[in-house]
Amino acid sequence: MKYCSYCGAQLNEDSNFCHVCGKPVNGANNESKSERKEEYVGKVFKCPNCGAVITESTIVCPECGFEITGREAVSSVKRFEEELMKLESKRSGGLLNKITRSSDAIDNQKLTLIKNYPIPNSVADIKEFIFLSIANIDVKLSSQSMGSKFSKFMNSNDKDMMMAKKISDAWVAKMEQAYQKALISFPNDPGFETLQNIYLEKLKELKIKK
Repeated sequence: MKYCSYCGAQLNEDSNFCHVCGKPVNGANNESKSERKEEYVGKVFKCPNCGAVITESTIVCPECGFEITGREAVSSVKRFEEELMKLESKRSGGLLNKITRSSDAIDNQKLTLIKNYPIPNSVADIKEFIFLSIANIDVKLSSQSMGSKFSKFMNSNDKDMMMAKKISDAWVAKMEQAYQKALISFPNDPGFETLQNIYLEKLKELKIKK
């Protein structure tokens, strides 16, 4: 098994050039599989424009200024959605749910996951995270215009409604956190204005003044 001595990519036996970094293949510089495993731990991320080594969270290449978006290695939003789906798949229904209240535990785990999940770093993932947050907000529950209306729920035994509001409010908080990161990270991005308009429209629906 041959490996590129420049980037560590696995090579075909008859390769003359590395298909990842484009460097010429020199048999004397290629090492055995066991040696290469010791030298390279995990994945090596490289700028698709200039080939400079970058980290998984790099937004803009420090060498050439290329904007890193859409990389397969960065998919924190997808992982986040998968974790939420796993929780939902565990939810019991019908009589069993009423007896065990297993749904309560799942909702608490879901709320904790939403609150604690870190905002992603890449431009594409930040945008996707904002859209995901907006899609999960229940405006009727999270709108600040409700005021005393919701106090009725707070004094009632409608635990499901109270939890639904907490979850929706958590999504509102994540939307705002992600937007602030976008505002700092890529305010000059061509698509930022559209993103900003969607964000401001959602704030208007929620009766949140900025």
